[in-house]
Amino acid sequence: MPTKFSKVFFKFFLIFFLFVSSNACVSTISSQYLKNDFMSATGIVIIFPLVKVEEPGLCTAVAFAKNGKKYQFFTAAHCAADYDKETSKTILKNATYSIILEKQNGAKLIKGAIVLAVGEMKNFEDFAILEAEIDEDIPIMPLSKFGYELDEDIRVVTAPVGPEVGLLYLRGYVSKEKINEMIMFNSIKTEGAFGVQVNGLGKALGSSGAGVFSVKQNAIIGEVVGFTFNVNGHATILVIPITKFND
Repeated sequence: MPTKFSKVFFKFFLIFFLFVSSNACVSTISSQYLKNDFMSATGIVIIFPLVKVEEPGLCTAVAFAKNGKKYQFFTAAHCAADYDKETSKTILKNATYSIILEKQNGAKLIKGAIVLAVGEMKNFEDFAILEAEIDEDIPIMPLSKFGYELDEDIRVVTAPVGPEVGLLYLRGYVSKEKINEMIMFNSIKTEGAFGVQVNGLGKALGSSGAGVFSVKQNAIIGEVVGFTFNVNGHATILVIPITKFND
């Protein structure tokens, strides 16, 4: 099992992989090919706990860099680690990981993955980097260096009902530029997240780690980390800005 990376190592890996990806053959994202590229770059993450009494978990990950045949995916830190609120420590899960990718012909590609780095969850650095060796070429999604605006048109690819149905391509918009309230999700304060509404996503179960893609910027502007809802059925998806991942 991989050992826990400190925040310094997390930033080192991020800078290194962003540098590598800038020199790699990156897919050109256009409105015509957006759907196929985004779908192909997104994977369903299956988390297999090594403690047999626990059920497998489900998350989402997006390819953002590569080094040869090794692809790096971002996902949510709480998909790869647990937060101990008593000690404020981020502790890696005792688990193994698989990433399920969908080819354009409908076939599924299943690859084992390892955890390279995890952010400090006490600082709402709800990001982790997974790595998988893949022989076939898959697109790399660009990460935005800018912010976002209210009502910005977005797309999300995720599998809220699991691998049986597979990835769904969903439309939405930014509904709240910044959430200042101390909303707790998985014992983590999500202050600084922004809110989005996504048609068909509901409570976003299994969608943690999904990329939020801006049509205007042609880049990922955030990552799904959770949701908040009320008894009347309203749900707002909580998104961490991708600029926090770039910092």
